[in-house]
Amino acid sequence: MLHDPKKEARIEEETFHAKLEDWQRLLLKAADKLRERGWTKYKLANEAHNVCAIGAMYLACGANIMEMGEDAFKTRCFFSSAMSLAQSHFLLAAQYYRVAADEEHYACIPDWNDHVCESQDEVIKVMQLAALG
Repeated sequence: MLHDPKKEARIEEETFHAKLEDWQRLLLKAADKLRERGWTKYKLANEAHNVCAIGAMYLACGANIMEMGEDAFKTRCFFSSAMSLAQSHFLLAAQYYRVAADEEHYACIPDWNDHVCESQDEVIKVMQLAALG
């Protein structure tokens, strides 16, 4: 049998992801969505289709945030246990990653995204920290 490093790497990654909880996979997929689309503040998504932290999480759930706009909070994925756990772990990781002088901005992800976070890389790092510890 021929040795195929790409196939072995793919199998290893699939095995790793199979061991994760749904909320962890959601956060890692959201980080991928941010890498693909870019980051924004003050909106779920802007005209260039960049997304905020919570917008990336909705995309990771399969929601079409460009069509639903601010009605995203009424969708079924907003109330899923994976989304709830992902958001809780994200906020804890954000606090661990960088302690803000104004703790009220850690009350919810949109406030953190808009007032504390400084870059797309920071959002991605916090998502990875939340997902993988």
